[in-house]
Amino acid sequence: MRKFHSKHKIENNLDPDEGNSRLCSACKLPIFTTPFKSTESGRDYMHEQCSNLPINLDGSDLHPSLEPLEKQPNLDESKCSKCDAVCGDVMYRCRDAECDFQLDVTCAWPVKILHRSHDHRLTVNRCSRGFFCSACETEHRPGLLWAQPTPLVYACSACDFWLHPHCAALPNAIQHKRHRHPLLLDYRARSTSCHCEICQDMVLSWGFYSCTVCDYHLHIICAVSDDQSFQPVLLREAMQENRVPELVHLPVPDEYTSILRHIAKCTTFPSDDIVQHQHPLTLHHDYPVYNDDEEIDNDVHRLPKCDGCVQFISPPYYTCSRCPKLLLHDCCVRLPCERALLPLMGSLEIGWLSRRTGSLIGLNSRNESSHGISKTLCCNRLTNGFTYSHLEKHRDIMCSFMPDSITHAAHANTHVLRSYVHPLQYEVATCRCCNGFLRDISYNCTTCRNFSIHATCARLPATVRHVSDPHPLQLVTAPPPHVQPQTICDACEQGLDSTQWYYGCAECEQAFHVDCIPCLDHLSLIKYEAVEVHVEYHKCPLTLVRGHMVRGRRCGRCGEGYRNSLAFNCFKCHFSIHVTCFETFSLLFKVSKKTRLSLKNH
Repeated sequence: MRKFHSKHKIENNLDPDEGNSRLCSACKLPIFTTPFKSTESGRDYMHEQCSNLPINLDGSDLHPSLEPLEKQPNLDESKCSKCDAVCGDVMYRCRDAECDFQLDVTCAWPVKILHRSHDHRLTVNRCSRGFFCSACETEHRPGLLWAQPTPLVYACSACDFWLHPHCAALPNAIQHKRHRHPLLLDYRARSTSCHCEICQDMVLSWGFYSCTVCDYHLHIICAVSDDQSFQPVLLREAMQENRVPELVHLPVPDEYTSILRHIAKCTTFPSDDIVQHQHPLTLHHDYPVYNDDEEIDNDVHRLPKCDGCVQFISPPYYTCSRCPKLLLHDCCVRLPCERALLPLMGSLEIGWLSRRTGSLIGLNSRNESSHGISKTLCCNRLTNGFTYSHLEKHRDIMCSFMPDSITHAAHANTHVLRSYVHPLQYEVATCRCCNGFLRDISYNCTTCRNFSIHATCARLPATVRHVSDPHPLQLVTAPPPHVQPQTICDACEQGLDSTQWYYGCAECEQAFHVDCIPCLDHLSLIKYEAVEVHVEYHKCPLTLVRGHMVRGRRCGRCGEGYRNSLAFNCFKCHFSIHVTCFETFSLLFKVSKKTRLSLKNH
């Protein structure tokens, strides 16, 4: 996989386990998810704040002299005059040669760290009394058996959030004797209530251990209080050995890779039932044979697509001998007829093909409109593929089966991104890819908490083809520091925002908006030439096409031209009409016909 570049310099891409174990050379506190810098030797790390400490500090209340304290290296590993401990490679010493007063960094300066359990920076304080830890929801006090004694505490005074150093450095993954899969440490808000599998109480604390595939949760204190019941697991090794089930790695290599098949390799969503069709289906293990390779190469919109996910067909796939335009991926053929509702869609009734069994959505193989096109609630795109729907609310099948957990090459490979459902009324955070507000389902990093992405943007392939470039275009998440970013899209000739992801070819020095790639834009979930309609005002059947195929013509109803839109076209008579004009006229025609029949009956 090619290297993806991050445009955020403060992003901490350390392995989560390494972030817990790596210590800042200045203050000897873990790096966690705090922005950091490497030392000149390259062997040690320092918090970004600790690398920019002031040279001089005013005196301390404990300091008998009025002389300021000067920052000096702690070469002799001497102890701090306040805490009586050796706490780092930096000391603030009195300039008076006869005074031996000195403070380490944590006693001299309010060190602030970032931890994935909280959105704000946590101040490092010294605390001799007990306190209520927000992560494990227990009172940490001197003499507590399961937590190592420490005088430090990480606190956010604005939120009344307190974090014990022992809980801050908990293993990111454990193998518990009660469960067969590794359990990952999680701090995300839960949309539904859950119970701890050990104590059976509700999991109300902010931190908990959970399984990525099973509905299995443990309180922190229940999971790790007994040293004999669990073993720490390095997250990096667990991922390399595929020990974390249902963790999908993105992006897929190219636009010809089936997203659903890629997800199905890690999940268990395909059912044993085959999608109902009136004729027998035939399974193929080779790519389809094209009659005119040149035509196919020059018109990417006419490459064969799956009727289910509306992605390019790749083997294995099914066809029907009596329906030549029907093609279905093997995974799309075995979709379950029902899919559990997401909290965002509310409690709704069952759609077509459902068994009407409560809070489930039924699978629609063709939508209820005359031309089979509907608008999805999830990614706000038009589609005539399979959807999970009811009451005119639709979700395409790729959005419906996006997994709970993923990793993405644009972010640190060992940072797990968990799904989160955004209520429609809240639009605050933005997507790292498109800078748009997060809505519906997004993925948020559970480690550094500063990477979020739409589920649709997460599915963008690593490379795509475009008719304007002979080479595969690569997904650029940010230009390398030494390369001047492109400023103009070579497709639409509009400005290119370098803070957004785009596709580029370094060899040809071309760049394209994601929305200017036909197989990824807002009309990419439409299967063209597979839909035919009949209208009263034209004798021949009309075929669904993309606007570029009738460029230069004018709509037979409104007289306007075609841009990046949908149209119905007659290949014999060269008659065409906007889909929107077709819908409007069809509605008026039905109303007029109904009125005429009513008047005739009277």
